[in-house]
Amino acid sequence: MILSRINIYAEKAFVVLFPLFLFFGAIFCGYTRVNNLFHLSALCLLGMLAGNPILRRQLFNDRRFNTGLSLSALMLGYFCLSTLWSAQPVNLISELTHALYLLLFIVMYRSIALQGLRLIALWAVAAGMMVIVALTFFTVNTQTILNNRLTDGFFGAPTNVIDLAGYFALGILMFLIIMRDMDMRWLYFPVTLLLLALLLTQSRGPLLSLLCALAVLLTLRSSMRRRHLVAVALIGVGMLALLFMTSFGDIFLQRMASGYQQSFIRFGIWRHTLELAAQKPFFGWGLDKQLSFINLLGDNITTTHSLYLATLLKGGA
Repeated sequence: MILSRINIYAEKAFVVLFPLFLFFGAIFCGYTRVNNLFHLSALCLLGMLAGNPILRRQLFNDRRFNTGLSLSALMLGYFCLSTLWSAQPVNLISELTHALYLLLFIVMYRSIALQGLRLIALWAVAAGMMVIVALTFFTVNTQTILNNRLTDGFFGAPTNVIDLAGYFALGILMFLIIMRDMDMRWLYFPVTLLLLALLLTQSRGPLLSLLCALAVLLTLRSSMRRRHLVAVALIGVGMLALLFMTSFGDIFLQRMASGYQQSFIRFGIWRHTLELAAQKPFFGWGLDKQLSFINLLGDNITTTHSLYLATLLKGGA
């Protein structure tokens, strides 16, 4: 009886707290009060699992979900243990805590999807992305908006402009998924705003990642209707055409050209990374390993600028 009551209250609270975490997490990621929403959602999840045997069976009798969760746990566990042979093994507890949070997030999203509220979770993320776009446009210096890359805008936004651009790209994907499921054509408007913000950041990586993701969606006919992708492509082309009528066109082209030039600098960084990885090829240098060398231009390099090479460096082959 007690567990049944706990499950009822936990389920009611969970369907409110978890979407709130997704919404505010997109706007104020990393802030303590937002993290508290995650912790409360996790407590509700534990209460639901304790008092709802049907949910337990749905979660843990799903072979595909269990396989994915197990593989994620193995990967996270290995990289957490790699801190033991790193320069700072005392970080093990902290890394294990973060790994547990990631696994809990996966289970929480799966739980809300099993309750038939998957779209609410997606709407929460997408709405949060739209709020951060609106606040960024409202607070950024509009007189230099074509060349300031949307920096020094909303205080809650990521300080790294590449991360901010990644938020915008993720928001576009969220709206496309919602559009696929609900066929709401007015969602082209937020997609247009997010795409405009993404272009104004002048960030090459998130833009390229978005294009690759859209290419995957295009090949999966059952995943995304072609007319939606064609519409997004036309919006992108039209927006670029309008921006190129301003001074942003020259700025954007120079940015793309500098990416070609910087690729040669990256080759030097990657070569140094591979040389370090070859010294410890099997188990790597540990999760907290960073580069520390001066390149030919005199710059102090600390990151690999490649997720795959960073994985090889930290965790080995």
